[in-house]
Amino acid sequence: VTERRRADEALRRMEELYRRAIAGAGAVPYSYDFRTRTYSYIGEGIERLIGYAPQEISPQLWQRIVRSSVMLGEAAGLDKAEAARRVKEGKIRQWRCDMQVVSRAGDVRWISDASVQAVDAAAQPIGSMGILEDITERKQAELIALTFSKLGQELNSATSPDAAAEIIGRVSEDLFGWDAFWVKVYDAEQDLMSSLLAIDTVAGERRLETERTRHPPSPMHRRVLEAGAELILRDQPTSFLPGAVAFGNKSRPSASLMLAPIRYSSRIVGILSVQSYKPRAYTERDLVTLQSLADQCGGALERIRADEARRKSEIQFGLVWNASEDGMRLI
Repeated sequence: VTERRRADEALRRMEELYRRAIAGAGAVPYSYDFRTRTYSYIGEGIERLIGYAPQEISPQLWQRIVRSSVMLGEAAGLDKAEAARRVKEGKIRQWRCDMQVVSRAGDVRWISDASVQAVDAAAQPIGSMGILEDITERKQAELIALTFSKLGQELNSATSPDAAAEIIGRVSEDLFGWDAFWVKVYDAEQDLMSSLLAIDTVAGERRLETERTRHPPSPMHRRVLEAGAELILRDQPTSFLPGAVAFGNKSRPSASLMLAPIRYSSRIVGILSVQSYKPRAYTERDLVTLQSLADQCGGALERIRADEARRKSEIQFGLVWNASEDGMRLI
């Protein structure tokens, strides 16, 4: 009996050591019981990952907060329900799944779930032991790389500035998420801004701003034109920023704003802005990505401008040719 107690105590100490090592690496260890469908243990770090305390974690909670799942390893290509069934039957012994979840605070995170089976004396699966890890940054990097690899081809197919702006808006939605979005072009010779595309979320619906007036750059626009990209975070805004040009829902100011100059070579040809009503929705890293997106937009707008100029020149050339007396002499 004494030897058994010593062995059990040594096992508990070893389990505690493993749990501390996993937590120290930024992951969350857990044990799940197939029979009771409950977590017999889950690390305190789960609250840091998704905002819920260990005692709140249950299969029902996961069903509610998981947006999508990608099965990996032995279960690659299976849907989550079928993969879980095969695990309980002992056909799959190692579980690997990447989950996109919505945290208690409303943030979208990617969580990696990796586990192995726990078996009884008859080698029948009775549960699993695994770790949960936040892989949001890695997933975001993969998404950015994939998005930019496709973006050039999409922008090359755009035949108008409006079409290019729409592509940039859709890509911005995929990368950052937004409640308001606009693209303004800048005429440096006349020092005037004009709206190319502006969309706001009003009563849960996306509304397109149709008014396209030309106006001098606001103080905020001027800062971006002169100093570069800017990230603005406000916790509970009750008014619009000084000098901001409100559109859409003019009674609801944005809490998080990113603005980046649209550049082509050494010239600034416009400004791109992504905005959210949620506080602290964006980061400095997002701002760097937005600037890269704005530069892609600048290249597309310049290509479209050059194509339009060439078409106009060709039309004028044809008119001059037809107007010549003998069809051969050009002026």
